Amino acid sequence: MWNYLKRLFKVGHATPDHVPRLFALEFDGEVIAKIAVDDIDFPWTYGHLFESAKFERFRTYFTDVDSWPEDDPELEQVCSEVHAKGHFRLRCLETSAVFTDVVLHHEGNLVWFRYRPEDNT
Repeated sequence: MWNYLKRLFKVGHATPDHVPRLFALEFDGEVIAKIAVDDIDFPWTYGHLFESAKFERFRTYFTDVDSWPEDDPELEQVCSEVHAKGHFRLRCLETSAVFTDVVLHHEGNLVWFRYRPEDNT
């Protein structure tokens, strides 16, 4: 069943011609981390963060909403900023292709994420 669903999803959503190996995670035009891809198991991509000092500000944002601390003014400010300025994007550092609808999870510097190609790229 899982393989059927993966094939069905692939038919409805084009995958990039080039499999990205290096990404820049961007927010509001600024690189907040780089990601080296370790493995891909569609629809998830697995990798690790580097040059990620700016990512720390957003780390809690990329956790399960149910685990967010209540009444955290810093988190509320980050959420408001993300809502106001748009969401995160991934840029392939090899082709400059842009990807949106980023869903990213992390454990330390290990990340797993999914995305879709931006409509204009």
